[in-house]
Amino acid sequence: MMEATQDSILSLAPTDERQRWLRSQALTLSDERVAGALAAGGTGSEADIPMPFLILLIFWLAIVFASFGLFAPLNATAIAVLCLCSMAVSGGITMILELDSPFSGLVRVSAEPMRQALAQIML
Repeated sequence: MMEATQDSILSLAPTDERQRWLRSQALTLSDERVAGALAAGGTGSEADIPMPFLILLIFWLAIVFASFGLFAPLNATAIAVLCLCSMAVSGGITMILELDSPFSGLVRVSAEPMRQALAQIML
């Protein structure tokens, strides 16, 4: 689809300097998008967050919450607060990972605006 878009951009005949600049910018952006898709294995669905970083982050958070549990008195309130805080932090990490893949998962971004823009370009 990107190659067809690039062909459409190349077939445009600019009449003034502004249109020539816009055409060159559109070609540059489409080249960067194609290069980015090829660098990600062609699918664009690979995670940009490195797995060792996630493992280290989860390990660090586990140590932090374990240390809170060591010094907190053993009662229902302390346990409930630690559980709620750990669920909030894990929910935050989940949302960050969800934002790494905007077209799938719990939080999805619509591709319809991009399709409408592409339809306008193809006219």
